[in-house]
Amino acid sequence: MAIRLSRFETGWKIYFRLLLLVFPLQTVAFESTLLDEHPLSSLLNQRVQASQFAPGMVTYLPGELIVERMRPILRERLASTNYDRMQGTLQFLDHYEEEKIKDSTLSPLLSLKNFNYDLCLKDGRGASCVGLAFDMFRHLPPDISGYINAARLPKKYQQFAAPDYCHVSVLVAFQHPENLSDRGFVLLDPSFDFHEPILLKTKGPPYAYHMGKKGIWNFSIQEDVIICQVCFQKNNIPTAEEYENLRMIYRTDRLLNPVESSAIPMMLIDRRLSCLSRRADGKHISHLNIELNKNRIVWDQEGEMRAPVPFNAIEEKEWEFNETFANGLFIDKDELNRRVQRIVQEREVLNQLYLEYLHYSER
Repeated sequence: MAIRLSRFETGWKIYFRLLLLVFPLQTVAFESTLLDEHPLSSLLNQRVQASQFAPGMVTYLPGELIVERMRPILRERLASTNYDRMQGTLQFLDHYEEEKIKDSTLSPLLSLKNFNYDLCLKDGRGASCVGLAFDMFRHLPPDISGYINAARLPKKYQQFAAPDYCHVSVLVAFQHPENLSDRGFVLLDPSFDFHEPILLKTKGPPYAYHMGKKGIWNFSIQEDVIICQVCFQKNNIPTAEEYENLRMIYRTDRLLNPVESSAIPMMLIDRRLSCLSRRADGKHISHLNIELNKNRIVWDQEGEMRAPVPFNAIEEKEWEFNETFANGLFIDKDELNRRVQRIVQEREVLNQLYLEYLHYSER
């Protein structure tokens, strides 16, 4: 473990860091204290923070029983929620508009000092991965003690300047009460459309999840993390670079601050605002991506790609989403088009927010 000691660090910090060398298994317990502060934490009143972790709690039930009980809940939540990254951006635009009334010189980034991100599923029933994880957590039975955990996305899906651990899910660490060797994790990740709880035992085999055109996603426990390796061919042996680009790493400890370390930083750097609806089996119904770097919207319905829509067609109201597509997202047609138009019309605010964030993050 590499340790960087600042000349300003006090003796007790050095002491604890040396403890981590001697007792590496205790890293999780101390990690939230020793993390370097995010460069914007103080400037933005802690609205953005470095990830903080703590040990997760254990559920004393057999893993198979947890899967059996969680399967119908997971599938019901997939069908009842949208994965929606427009929602947070629209909240920010509303907030910035109100703050500009008070101070016309206020920059988008500094307006975040008193921004309260509401992740409850309301309008359009949608949220980012953090909101969907909270929703999943709220639907856990009382005797299943799950918790929010963090994941590092495959490089293929990682956006520039995103936090290292920008994705979250729900994890249940279990221990069979009558068989001490039967323990492991049940992973619940509605944001990746997994309609099956993923059961992984510490001494058990890997779990192969068949994602259709998205390939086979192989899950395994390796030391203190869960590795998800994506393979697009059944017997494909990836190169080292392909392995890295298509590998996701789930931490198995508890993420203490998912809003400040994931939801808000991702909103700041998001250049591809997604909204999609699913069925109980995880299949997509309607899906759109607002691509801010390409000034266009790409969209598909029932898996069939449609022609991209340029931003100028949206701005000039020459084109709008039809009722069938909007219904697929469970959003009123006029409301959907209003949301899309708002983001397109105010993209320069979002561009400024993004550039400010990059500027301050590099300090």
